[in-house]
Amino acid sequence: MRLLSFLIIIVFSVNYAQAQVVDYSVDSIYEDNVYWKRLQTVSLTIKPFFDNQIQEEIKSLLRNPETPKALGKYFYYQDTIKSLLSGYGLPAEMENIPFCNTFMNIAYRSQNGETGCWPLPYYVGKKYGLVINSYIDERRDLYKSTEAAAKSLADLYHIYRDWYFTIAAFSSGPLEMNKAVRKAGNSLDYFVVEPYIAAQHRKTFSRFMASIYVINFYQEHQLQVVQYTLPILDTVCSQRSFSFGEIAEGANINYSDLVRFNPMYKKNEVLHKPVPHCFVVRKEDKSKYYSFIKKLEYQEEQKRIADSLAKVKKYYEKFQPDSTNYQIIVLDGKLTVLDSAGKVVDPDKPLIAEQAELETKNRWVYYTVKRGDALYLLADVFDCNLKDLKRWNKLRSNTIVRGQRLKILVPASKYSKYSSINRMSASQKQKLRRKD
Repeated sequence: MRLLSFLIIIVFSVNYAQAQVVDYSVDSIYEDNVYWKRLQTVSLTIKPFFDNQIQEEIKSLLRNPETPKALGKYFYYQDTIKSLLSGYGLPAEMENIPFCNTFMNIAYRSQNGETGCWPLPYYVGKKYGLVINSYIDERRDLYKSTEAAAKSLADLYHIYRDWYFTIAAFSSGPLEMNKAVRKAGNSLDYFVVEPYIAAQHRKTFSRFMASIYVINFYQEHQLQVVQYTLPILDTVCSQRSFSFGEIAEGANINYSDLVRFNPMYKKNEVLHKPVPHCFVVRKEDKSKYYSFIKKLEYQEEQKRIADSLAKVKKYYEKFQPDSTNYQIIVLDGKLTVLDSAGKVVDPDKPLIAEQAELETKNRWVYYTVKRGDALYLLADVFDCNLKDLKRWNKLRSNTIVRGQRLKILVPASKYSKYSSINRMSASQKQKLRRKD
């Protein structure tokens, strides 16, 4: 991909270095058009253009009931976007792209997967360092996506040296634009190339020019901008992984606020690993979140203490350290049982006296693993617990192999029944399972 981009830049840099500046003159038939007259009064870096298609786009934007809301968002974010774009030497007019493409909808997603208010394809987001995975899509983060868009626009202008091409190529991608240029006989005139550009990408240029008019002259058409404001926000970083629902319920924070302020989280979940992720809340809710974390930590500590006390009680009842040779101590931060020789005792194993009593009432039978045997099937046949079967034979997994010898503890009164299983065929063992 880097090599391809490098070759594209080299080829077009050479072509445009040799080319003269194209004069994009507007047809004289529009001299008296009120839209065009007004457009010419706006101070712009990008030369304005006008034709029938742009006129229709202006009318469409003026009729659209969503335009006043989009203008409110545009003016709210205008300074932020402009400052990010200026850092890459881009003209201020480029801030119109998210307005004309998505009406400033940060959560926008097209059928082709372009996402965010700009909107950005997957490969552009990844190329410019945005995190995009099953849980997070930073193309929905206004600030990070704007910076990625600014880098992309700067690179495209470096290739084409023409703002009209740059605007259209931002929508189509350089590969599609280069195909159109070749079909147009390698022309450097945008309007010679335009017929070979896909319709949806041609429309981007027309809507861009139309948006310049609407943004600057909406008052002339009695449009009332819907004021867009956000509360004072603050950022917190997660100490653990949470869903928005858990945060909303535990910290008494409005769920819809979490979703609205954090559109980059696709599943409404904030992850802690592999790195802590941050999210945005109202400033007054920040203390609620940290109080929620302290409450969780306190509850977990209380549970740990309760579990430890329960374990101590269980060990004391079983080993009776005051009247036996067993000791119960904390060793390396872990509750540990030692016998009279100072050896660590497995607290889950029966004591010697218990084992002797157990073996008086029970007997060991031995079984040789056959083809088709599985540990869980043998546990079923011998009417025992899978966990016990593994413990008796010191198995760490459920894997057994043909010819392996297993021992099973069975009631002494049923010794003959279970010992005969070793001589049974697979079908006989299957019948035994069904019968039981």
